[in-house]
Amino acid sequence: YQGVLGIGDFVTAVYAVNNLSNNLLQFSNIIPQFSEHALFINNYLEVLNYQTQIQSEKDAEEISPFGKKEIELKNVSFHYPNVDCNAINSVSLHIRAGEKIAIVGENGAGKSTLIKLIMRLYEPDTGELCLDKTPYNQITKNSIAEVFSVVQQDFQHYALSIKENITLVGHRGQKEHTDDEAVWDAIRRVGLFEKIDSLPKGIDTQVTKEFDEEGLNFSGGQLQRLAIARMIYQNSGVMIMDEPSSSLDPISEAKIFDLIYELAKDKTLILVSHRLSGVKDMDRILYMEEGCIKESGTHAQLMQLDGKYAKMFKIQAERYGDNETV
Repeated sequence: YQGVLGIGDFVTAVYAVNNLSNNLLQFSNIIPQFSEHALFINNYLEVLNYQTQIQSEKDAEEISPFGKKEIELKNVSFHYPNVDCNAINSVSLHIRAGEKIAIVGENGAGKSTLIKLIMRLYEPDTGELCLDKTPYNQITKNSIAEVFSVVQQDFQHYALSIKENITLVGHRGQKEHTDDEAVWDAIRRVGLFEKIDSLPKGIDTQVTKEFDEEGLNFSGGQLQRLAIARMIYQNSGVMIMDEPSSSLDPISEAKIFDLIYELAKDKTLILVSHRLSGVKDMDRILYMEEGCIKESGTHAQLMQLDGKYAKMFKIQAERYGDNETV
């Protein structure tokens, strides 16, 4: 270099300086975003590092998932984080083995929270839950999970085969049964056999057309039955159904409740529902309000009591043109 800069060198220098300036500008714009992104990273790390508060004792026992189960809640209370009031308030409840229980009430009464406590998805703040007279903390978490076959209000279906949608939960039936035999049995019991048997791929047909143009888009009622088939396949001793007919018309609802009663003959059943017409035949109906069980009894007993349950039932009966009150 002798103090003379050629045109090519000048253009290269200008281009380099311009690139450096742009890169520095971009970097300066990124720096303020670090703190914002760190908030999301902290949330992500918090989830990764979360330690469950639901613990069992070191010598916790395994229990069989089969057969009717007895469930007892003793003075159970629970509140959600950052909420002052309790979602469940000093609830004591004894569900006999094989009993059919309905839990009803207005939105926010604590019905779904109570179900989650029974399934041990939540740990109570105070009180104790027992399964066949054994405290939950003396039973392994996996054993408790296997006791319950569940159809949630927001049940899910997946872009997988019909068989895979049903077998996701795992089968606890007779060991000599193959998966296909158990799947077809569940399909037959929910009334989908003829439809699925007529499909070229049978139970290997994809649910939805998301990944397979030959897949099948089921109706809402059929998906509900598919979710129940999943529960049948699981074959546990306690059936829990949270609003099983929430998206169904009255005729389909009646068919679903008939199916539920048939399936629950040799099991303990806990049913959460806003539709009171489907719970009249339950062994016991619990009316919840503000996290407490306010009324308990058969349909006839609660109608005679003429309390909140009776009022709610009469309102629904008028809406559907049903004059029956007892």
